[in-house]
Order: sequence, then C-alpha cells, then structure tokens
Amino acid sequence: MTKEALVFSGGGAEGAYQVGVLKALTEKGLDPDIMTGTSIGAFSAAFLLGSWHRHGRDAVKKLEDIWLDHIAGTLTGDNGGFRIRANPMELVNPRAYRNNPFGPMMQMFRDTTFLAEDTLRRVTNLVSSDSPLLSRLMGLVNISSFISVEPWEKLLKEEVDYEAVRNSDKTLRLVAINWATGKPKFFERKDMTDEDGWRAIRASSAMPGLFPTIELEGDPYVDGGVLMNTPLKPAIRAGADVLHVINMNSAISTIPPADPPNTMETFYRQQLIEWASALNRDIERAESYNKGMLLMEGRTEKLAESPNLRHASTAVHLAKAAASDRPAYRYLTIHRYHPRQSSGDVLSLMDIRREKIEDWIAQGYEDAKDHHCEAAGCVLAPDAD
Repeated sequence: MTKEALVFSGGGAEGAYQVGVLKALTEKGLDPDIMTGTSIGAFSAAFLLGSWHRHGRDAVKKLEDIWLDHIAGTLTGDNGGFRIRANPMELVNPRAYRNNPFGPMMQMFRDTTFLAEDTLRRVTNLVSSDSPLLSRLMGLVNISSFISVEPWEKLLKEEVDYEAVRNSDKTLRLVAINWATGKPKFFERKDMTDEDGWRAIRASSAMPGLFPTIELEGDPYVDGGVLMNTPLKPAIRAGADVLHVINMNSAISTIPPADPPNTMETFYRQQLIEWASALNRDIERAESYNKGMLLMEGRTEKLAESPNLRHASTAVHLAKAAASDRPAYRYLTIHRYHPRQSSGDVLSLMDIRREKIEDWIAQGYEDAKDHHCEAAGCVLAPDAD
C-alpha cells in the first residue's frame, strides 16, 4: 500500500507558501500518511496532524485562518510571531490597551528591565573575560535580546491540539538541533504532550541569532534548519513511497547577491546555498534508490528510458543505496514545490504583514495547481504516470 508524505521546510514568514500548495494538493485529493517538518514547517505539520482527524482536508483552511487571523500583523509587533522589546510603538497602539489599560506600560518596564540585565551581563563579560578584546566586543551584540517570542509561544500553546496529535494514526517527525552537541533531535507524536508539545515546535523554530534558544531536558535547542531544513530522510525512513516536498528556497540562481554586500545578507545567502545543496544531495540519493532497485530487479532498460534515472553508477553502489536507511525495498516518487523566486532577504523571514502572507499563499496555490514534474525536478518511480 502506497504511503504519501508531506515534507515541510523552514522559511519563516515565507512558510505561508506551504498553505497555498496544500490548498491545491488537497483539491487533488491528497490525504497524507506522514508529515515531517522543520521550523515553521514543524508548526504546519503539527497543526495539520492535530486538525486532520476532525476536519479532514478542511484542516488546510484552518491553517490558512491561523496565518491570516493570528500570525499576520505589523513588522514591529502586534502579530502572532514575535514582539520587539521596549518598542515605543506599543505605547501608541490603541489595541494594546484593550485587556489592561496599564498593560503597555508594565510591558515596557519588564522589557527595559530585561534589556538592562542583559546589557549588564555582557558588559561584565567585556571587562572580566580573558578572551581577545574583539571577541568580547562582539559579545556585546545580540539581536535576539531585542526579540520576544511570547506571541509565538502563546499561539503554539493555544492553537495546536496536542491530544489529537498524540491520538492520530498518521506519522509525525519534527526536527530540532541540540545547540550544545550539534546533534539533531526528532520529535514524534508521543512527544507532543499537553505540557511540553509546544516546546518541541518552539525548539524547531528557534532561528539562531534571531530567536532565543529554548531548553529541553537541560539542553538548549535551536532551529532544525541548521542541519536539516527540509526533512526528507525522516519521511523516507518512516515508510513514505510518494513524497510532496514543499521547500521554501527557490533556486539560488534566481536570487541576486546583495549589492552592495552586507554581513547579514552574506551569511543568509551562505545558508541558502547550504540548504539547497543538502536537499539536492537527498534528492540525488533518492534517485539512486530507484536506480538500485532497477538494477537489483534486472530492469536495466529502464535506466535509459527514464530522464530522472540516466546517471547510473556501479551496480553495487546503487544496490547498497537502495537498501540503506529503508524499512523495505520500494521505489520513490518525490514531487517538489518551491517558489519560483524568493527575495533572498533575511528580514523577509520575519515579514508577516497580511498582504505578504496573502501573496505567499496565492503563489503557493498557483505553483502547485500548475505543477509540472519535469520543470520542478521531481523524482519519479520508473512506472509512475
């Protein structure tokens, strides 16, 4: 029996693109058995899994509503993703006074206290550490100190049905990285407890340098995208035959380098290249699975017939590739969906204005509705239509 998987990559605010793709795929009848995700993709996977048992394919509409009605907001705050600490704009926002007329002033006090303590700690390190002066000076700068993820944590606690996730008959794999050891951690349905399930998603979506780490069992965790921005392997190991991979990063060649260059964009472009390279390696490995299966079955004529299976290496290598990391021998079909063009701007990860989210959803829908495997670089099983 064929098992289908949805594989969600990270991408911050651009993750709204996933909603558009899902709308098109569910219109075509998709009912996935497996969901894997990293970062914002971890949220997509967990939310859908918790909603699917009750709403079926309408869970995608529920996810769209979350994006538009709860996550969308302004760049400086009043959104469901993050808040800028000690932001004076909160003091002049009428909606901030709805629940508590003293709320904004109390929040400003808490923010300034937090920043003052953080600054004191860093200055103390500057004057007392034996590290080189340049290292100590760099330690004074930490963007994540000014970013509070309280709105995101609140949304994760309130909008994901963790009991339904645990009771689902579908498979879940979320990825986070242990910041102390550098090793990935995979969260499954059983880890989605009412008390700590939100922490797993929060860990997977803690973008290093922007969002603060979160502690789990005494260790700090960050965004799974550090090592596995598109968790393809976990879906394959879970038994998927047909995978729908929604990757938020378009081809690097479509994103021009920043001119003039700057440090943040340079590091982000480097990250984009690493993410694309890692995914391409996984895709090539999946192609090798199919080649190895053909060779083991003696169907060498198919190697020449299929445009995705041209580059055969040695029979031994491919046969081993087909057998490794697989619960059973089977061919793979991988459909790829990604934006035709991304901004390549690191700050676009945090651009959750409603109009931008609506644009991403619309783009995802159109791309998936008009999906062409040859143009998208999909991997097709030899006998697939």
